[in-house]
Amino acid sequence: MNKQVSRQIFLIVLFLLIQILVLDQVVISSSVCPFIYIVPLLILPVTKPHWLIQIVAFVTGFFMDLFSGTMGLHIASMVFIGFLKLHLLNVIL
Repeated sequence: MNKQVSRQIFLIVLFLLIQILVLDQVVISSSVCPFIYIVPLLILPVTKPHWLIQIVAFVTGFFMDLFSGTMGLHIASMVFIGFLKLHLLNVIL
């Protein structure tokens, strides 16, 4: 496994752990919870294939749903963000 892939996996795991262990207990204004686990998906290189980004988004959303008990909410939002990321970058660039 090359260094860049291992760095990206480390970032995803780190952001998930921070989100699950720390930020899920932080509530701002009685209903707002900060979500930073989305950041590693957004900073994935554009050169990655579309199917790989979708799989990473699904797995990340699955683990967030597993630990927060939201039954598909995080999976749906992460896959949607992964889908829009490439299309929006194509439109912008």
